[in-house]
Amino acid sequence: MAHLERLGIGLALLLLAFGGYFWIGGSVDLADAATLATPLDARIPFIPASIYVYAAVYVLITLPIFVVESPALFRRIALAYLMVVVVCLACFRAFPVSGAALRPDLASVEASPFVLWGLHLNYGLDRPVNLFPSLHLAGATIAALGVWKARRRYGAVAGALVLPVAISICTVKQHYWVDGVAGIALAVAAYAGAFAHWVLPPGERAARGLGSWVAFLAVLASVYGALYAAFRAGLEPWRW
Repeated sequence: MAHLERLGIGLALLLLAFGGYFWIGGSVDLADAATLATPLDARIPFIPASIYVYAAVYVLITLPIFVVESPALFRRIALAYLMVVVVCLACFRAFPVSGAALRPDLASVEASPFVLWGLHLNYGLDRPVNLFPSLHLAGATIAALGVWKARRRYGAVAGALVLPVAISICTVKQHYWVDGVAGIALAVAAYAGAFAHWVLPPGERAARGLGSWVAFLAVLASVYGALYAAFRAGLEPWRW
């Protein structure tokens, strides 16, 4: 039942997050959205290959499913995710922000065909809205904090994975830097409210063994493999 519970909670959170995200994103008029551009945003370079790192977050947010053993801790982490998603969706609805000016013209970008395909996929499926705070970075940060709560060494590794994600949201020109700072702050607040002071119940083990990381990395590699297979097959979902 523990596995079914995790699966059910995970699917429910994904449906809420992505359903709300795309519903709100599709209703925003870019002409009415605010901009949070600063001189620092203009100084941050566009690095096409950072799309590799940016895309990793869609698997990174599932890390607690693999690594956290304690059902009680997993529920607390899920609560933190829920808090983050609800606040982000409310902000996206009340304060729409446009990042259209950040994005380069991909027709003039020099990069490998697979990198360009990934950029077209990201830009085509994800409109330049729903930016503040960054749900992308907030979710990754909650994952790292949850794993850190389970085992400090695991959390250090997870934190090292989040750092390049934090950089990539700006270098792929999807977010303003202030979006990222707000996303991290929101995740820390959710951590403080949901499980910062959580204590492991008697008889429960907080974290799983190293095999859980092997499973996580296998899933991550499979996702990248599937994306590459779609690229090689000539699929262009952003045109559908």
